Amino acid sequence: MLLMMSVLAVARPGFAQVRDPTLSDLRVPGSVIVFPKFIKGAVKLPEGELAPRSELEIAVVCPTGVICSEHQQVKIRFHWVCGTSETNLAGSFVCDETDFDVTATVFEKIVLVPDGSFAGVSTKIVPAADCPRGYLIGWVVSPNNDLPIKFDGLVGDASLRQSGVTLASYRAVPIQADPALATGAAITTNSNGALLFDGAAGHYRAVSGRVLGDVGYTTALSTPELTTIARGFLTLLTLDVKSNRPNNPVFVDLNFFGGKPSAIGKGNPWSTSTEFICWGQIALTDIDQNLTTAVMGRKGMFVSDRAQKVSLFGIPDKTGPISLLGLVESREGTDATFPTRETINTLSNDSQPVPTRFLPTPSPDIL
Repeated sequence: MLLMMSVLAVARPGFAQVRDPTLSDLRVPGSVIVFPKFIKGAVKLPEGELAPRSELEIAVVCPTGVICSEHQQVKIRFHWVCGTSETNLAGSFVCDETDFDVTATVFEKIVLVPDGSFAGVSTKIVPAADCPRGYLIGWVVSPNNDLPIKFDGLVGDASLRQSGVTLASYRAVPIQADPALATGAAITTNSNGALLFDGAAGHYRAVSGRVLGDVGYTTALSTPELTTIARGFLTLLTLDVKSNRPNNPVFVDLNFFGGKPSAIGKGNPWSTSTEFICWGQIALTDIDQNLTTAVMGRKGMFVSDRAQKVSLFGIPDKTGPISLLGLVESREGTDATFPTRETINTLSNDSQPVPTRFLPTPSPDIL
């Protein structure tokens, strides 16, 4: 009965066919760069050497239509952003962050690790993140007053190691500034100093609040004859964050679709939902125990509805539609806790902007 009820057709809004011109472009360098996931720690490689679990690489290029001087300096403010959960009562829904500045030059490749530094890998020594996992956001600032400026020259990618024998990568998310602004012009913030991602004049381009992507489902425990164990994960985050302050939880309704073959039938939906605070990595079977190969097939896809912040305990934070970014991961191996293969992909979106603000905590460590 549960199976029949879960696959009933539900009317869902379709994804936009025309891209909104105020939306950021993932293919173009930005004044802001977002890495949806980092992992602290190190792993031992088969060769015997230690390697960091995360290498976050930022390349600084000269913006289109601009002539940059040789070794022109660019200052970037970064924030390691941590998620939390309702179970962390001591944290009172606070999303911890650690901020710092890095000065680079045009055409320099920066390599950061969330542990602060790693000999032979990181190119900058920075403060370590305050949590084992989370996301990194950075934006170009003026070297004179540390206020955000337009410099659409940031691109990046990340390499993550779940074990010593896996290495998977993903592209970072760039966000451009208002195209009407000149390079080096100040970006307008609100009265609290929050970065505004809404596509309005003088602000950053907007991001969306719905995501979709391909997904590999988790191997069902009822198929012990299989020697390869597959596990699927979603990493979801919002830029609507008040760092080092209490945040309302984010709720996301999700439709996962059956592959071929599957118990629910090819293309049929399994409706469920999840929630997180600021950032979260969720195993598919923690979202819903039926998101397995036995029910859904080996491969499929998912589509979200708009992410929403919901008021809780009177927390002074926004409610309603918010931005949503993320990754989808698939891990394989003979041991569920020690994968030997992994893929990570950035999620697509519905091309519809959602007004967003990121409120950073002031007083960074100046390097």
